[in-house]
Amino acid sequence: MTFKMVFNDAGTYYLTSSNTCSSGVKMKITVSGTDKGDNEFTAFKVLAPSSTANPNDDDDFVAFGKGVYHKRATDHDLTSLCTSAYCLDKKVSRGSCYYAGSDFHIGHATFCDVSEEECCGYIGCKGDYPARGGKRGKFQNNETYHNYYWYPPSAVRGDGCCMCFGGCDRSKENSTKAPGGVCSYRDVTSAKTATTEECQRTDSIDTLDANSIGFLDCPVPDDMPSILVETDKMPENMILRISQYYDTSSAPRSHKYPSIALASIGTLSAMMMTTEKSMCPSSRACALIIVVLMVSFLFAN
Repeated sequence: MTFKMVFNDAGTYYLTSSNTCSSGVKMKITVSGTDKGDNEFTAFKVLAPSSTANPNDDDDFVAFGKGVYHKRATDHDLTSLCTSAYCLDKKVSRGSCYYAGSDFHIGHATFCDVSEEECCGYIGCKGDYPARGGKRGKFQNNETYHNYYWYPPSAVRGDGCCMCFGGCDRSKENSTKAPGGVCSYRDVTSAKTATTEECQRTDSIDTLDANSIGFLDCPVPDDMPSILVETDKMPENMILRISQYYDTSSAPRSHKYPSIALASIGTLSAMMMTTEKSMCPSSRACALIIVVLMVSFLFAN
């Protein structure tokens, strides 16, 4: 959200991030001089381009960005209430994605379980920064910035903690550098129990709430073991939100006319069954020919 304020009326103003000026006061502004009328205030949403999630046939990238991982959050109900001491989105995260631009939904947010392609559009976009000759944060043309940055699993932040809990090698962490001496993660939520404080996401992505997905991070104590591979056992007080997830970015492309081709096979089958016996000497032979046609089509596509 971008705000613009023009002070035309002399006086003292307080800019705050809270609903009440008595708490959360950030800045005091005093305007002097002659009044010039009413103050002017405007606000508007700044959004990341939606085109990255809907590439054209001639684009050199696959679908990536907020449209991709917000859809997954909706599909898997990742904003629902956590009912356990700890709820983990995905057992082993495929990596994390940070958006460095301004956006009403994801500006400076970090999402977990995002593949390299889903984050920035193509394999290799995790490379070095442009200042060092890389394309990091850019499209493949190396000219246009998209501001998405991908980090591999177990990537450690400046506060000594992994970006995401799923797939984190906790032996590489240093929680003494973290706020309160405890590491927090964007892929974990918590219900209030005898040993945990409530740490829940807001149930909507269309909000400025700091508790929305991609922004809220929840603490996990140091004695919680790492989950590095799918076969690792889940901690007793942690449940899994996504038991299985298929990487859509690496799935085969859908074909333009599969239904037409299959319909054609069906039509041909009907013709073979109703025309002269010379085309199909017996029903068993017809069935065999139809099967061969279908298998040939599937392997050819």
